[in-house]
Amino acid sequence: MTDHASIRRFWLWFLPRHRREHRLLPEEFDSAEDPEIAPILLDHERRTQRATAVLRLIIGPVLVAIASAGIADGPAADFTLLIHASAAYMAVALLSLIVSGRRLFRPFWAPVFIVLDVIWYEYVIYASLIIYDLPMTAFAAMPTATLIFFFLALAGMRFSPSVLLAGLGAFIVIDGGILILIALDRWPLPFLDPRPYFGPAATAFRLGIVLAVGVVTAITAWRSRRVLVHALLQARQRERARRLVGHFVPEALTDSLMESGGVLAPANREASILYTDIAGFTGIVERLPPKTVIAMLDAYFAAVEGAIVEAGGAVTQFQGDAVLAVFNVPIERPDHAARAVAAARRIAAITTSRTFAGERLPTRIGVNTGSVVAGTVSGVERVGYTVHGDAVNLAARLEAMNKELGTKLLVSASTVAALDAREAAALEPVGRVEVRGRTEPVEVYSFAEDGGGNTGG
Repeated sequence: MTDHASIRRFWLWFLPRHRREHRLLPEEFDSAEDPEIAPILLDHERRTQRATAVLRLIIGPVLVAIASAGIADGPAADFTLLIHASAAYMAVALLSLIVSGRRLFRPFWAPVFIVLDVIWYEYVIYASLIIYDLPMTAFAAMPTATLIFFFLALAGMRFSPSVLLAGLGAFIVIDGGILILIALDRWPLPFLDPRPYFGPAATAFRLGIVLAVGVVTAITAWRSRRVLVHALLQARQRERARRLVGHFVPEALTDSLMESGGVLAPANREASILYTDIAGFTGIVERLPPKTVIAMLDAYFAAVEGAIVEAGGAVTQFQGDAVLAVFNVPIERPDHAARAVAAARRIAAITTSRTFAGERLPTRIGVNTGSVVAGTVSGVERVGYTVHGDAVNLAARLEAMNKELGTKLLVSASTVAALDAREAAALEPVGRVEVRGRTEPVEVYSFAEDGGGNTGG
């Protein structure tokens, strides 16, 4: 049974569907590089080019100083090699820094400089063997041979496995050629050294270690790149979702909804409610063609919502021609009453001075402050954010009472009580009025300029 199960799992890997289910990342992230993501990756490569160049310039002098101390008593040829190798190293580092500029950088520079590193490395090793008259089998045992890991680390900073593969390819070609020459015994230096430390097997083992580290680093770079692309695509999807949700949900709620998975916890909090309605809307609709009505409402709602959002509120509902907005939920606003009154005055000024698709839209506004219950409510397919409570009902009642009192804007006493002295002084008492559904009269206020002129309808 075990053998059959193993065989079955082996053959399953040849099925496209099974391979898709076991991808390291979802299939959409395996597709061709996204045109919006490519510039971000390119800029990252450019910045990495600069970072590696700076690291070379910082670490290079340190390595030169160490090497100088190590060969202080050596032959003059040692210092000649050190000077030439150091000059070449710094020249490559400076050139790498120059091409990391926005105008000069191109993707092909990264593998070019990795290959230059390998060539420089091989030259230093070869020259060292010549100076010390060592067998070619000793090239991997030289102290300078460890520099290959420094270059591998620099290449590993990039999110591009192709860069590492280019370096490994150059390394394999050059070192492979050396190993072939060793095997053919055609180099002008002794090859078949009897000491095991310098033997061909030891050399091949060290090369295998270098290649293994390079391959693992390349795989790490490849996976890191995929993770980065995945994160960028996810971020873009979240941004698109946020914009899409923003068309249907108040902008103030969008970030909270995205972070909470689309559901906001219910909140019982004091808030200020603003409710608006267009006076005489039924008559306006009856005499206008449908296209004009829609264009008119689009412009009207945009203006009203803009005033509310600017003041820090959130529109929770569009009900026909009415607008319901709330201040202090879900985003806390300590001065929510002042913000609601400021938004109301702004709406009154806009609707008095402007036309919408050529129509004047006189607007009645009610503002009230009190305790509300706020949260997301959902059906099978739709989710909405709304507020409930007597404070909401009173704001709607005050809006309607404008018609009876000949005002455009009515503010409850509870809202006035939440204002500072200067803000409250701008409001004048209208009186205590009977409100449907309440046993006690309600004291209401309005602005002096809103005290006359029946908006009717």
